[in-house]
Amino acid sequence: MNATANADWYFVNRLAISPNGSVLMAATSSGLWRSTDGGATWSRRTTTRALDVNFNPADNSKAIASGSEGSAWYSTDGGVNWTAATGIPVLDYLGRVEVTYAPNNPSWVYASVSRNSGEIWSSTNGGQTYALVNTGNSYLGGQGWYDNIIWVDPTNANTLIVGGIDLWRSTNGGSSLTKISQWWSAPASAHADHHATLNLRVSTAARTRPFSSATMAASTRPTMCTRFWAPPAGRS
Repeated sequence: MNATANADWYFVNRLAISPNGSVLMAATSSGLWRSTDGGATWSRRTTTRALDVNFNPADNSKAIASGSEGSAWYSTDGGVNWTAATGIPVLDYLGRVEVTYAPNNPSWVYASVSRNSGEIWSSTNGGQTYALVNTGNSYLGGQGWYDNIIWVDPTNANTLIVGGIDLWRSTNGGSSLTKISQWWSAPASAHADHHATLNLRVSTAARTRPFSSATMAASTRPTMCTRFWAPPAGRS
């Protein structure tokens, strides 16, 4: 695309689409960019390196984003203007932050922060202010600057999965974590280094093999996956 054929677009880290499909946001190493014509043209909304961006699943006007150095932002006008969130401390360049809404209660936002080998922070006001929930579990395995994910169950805001090298699950809003993968056991378990998550509806029979069009067609329940693998049965 002509609009992105330049150095500002060498590193596109994440894309987000508003619930009504009218706005596309891009988190890039040159900042946050916004398009209202399907990506044909873009306007730069920030100039600070951005690593993650998400729209509120129930409100086109609200969005959250994050970057390195402990950075997190929120927007209340559909991504036109962005304000720095408070609570998460200023960190060095390796202090990557990943953010996500709780889909069934979007006022709740969680952040996975590359500090102390992994910290979970939460917000009850849509990502405007954050408070520390969990530290000391080292769930990022010391390389949260490289692989760092956080996912919230679409039906339960207290159930989340975080990970870097391996995956960890919480059923109490991040207060405690249980390790649910061992990377060296792959393919019996999820392989190392988790960079993104997505929601698919996957049948129980398909949960221990790679996803394909056939397994997706036979799906019966929502499941988080990374690297296009589902966790082993009993570990989702």
